[in-house]
Order: sequence, then C-alpha cells, then structure tokens
Amino acid sequence: MATHIGLIGGGNISETHARAARAITDVQIAAVFGTNRENVNRLCREYGGTPYTDFEKFLAHRPMEVVAIGSPSGLHAEQGMATDTPSFTPALRASATPRRTGHGSREARPSRVERKAAGHQPA
Repeated sequence: MATHIGLIGGGNISETHARAARAITDVQIAAVFGTNRENVNRLCREYGGTPYTDFEKFLAHRPMEVVAIGSPSGLHAEQGMATDTPSFTPALRASATPRRTGHGSREARPSRVERKAAGHQPA
C-alpha cells in the first residue's frame, strides 16, 4: 500500500524532499503547494503530484497521509498546525515537521502527537 505525501513549498528544500520521497518504495507524491505557480508546476512535472497555490485546497487533497514542510521557516508553525487533523498519519506528520525549542535551535523537541503516543499526560 502506497503512502501519499504532500509537499509544502515550491523551492529547493521541497525538491530535496521530492527526490528523497521518490527514492522510497511505496511512497508517491500526491500534491505540492507553494505560492510560486511556476515552481510548483515544475516540481509536479518532474516528481508527480497535483499542483496547488491555494493552501486550503491542498490540505483537502486526497489521498494524502503525510506532509513535508519545505517552506520558509517562519511559516512552519502555522502550516504544521494546519495539518494537525485526524486525516494525516500522526507519527509520520510529527517526524516530517519537527518542533524546535527556539529559533535557530538544532535540538528538536517531541511534538504533542509524539508525547501523547509515548503516554505523556498533560498537567
């Protein structure tokens, strides 16, 4: 059974994500979202998927179980939270969009989904 991935962002990082996804057996690029229509269309031509410049339409695309965020870092939190729905595979989404402890930090902290899966109960 294939895993369908959506790419957020139409630049170099998303192209790296696309190459990596394509190298994994049973992973298909389902959709690509970005604000630069030309870049999004190019990524879809080269790696597959449906192009979107409307974020809400991108999020509604099915099948799509996982997203990889390759947009500018200032957008990661908002875009990551937008994927916090039951229709996305929680463990895969969490690993694809690591939360950071601070701006520029290399140390990732577990996401809410990862903490819940590990049995952490909120205080």
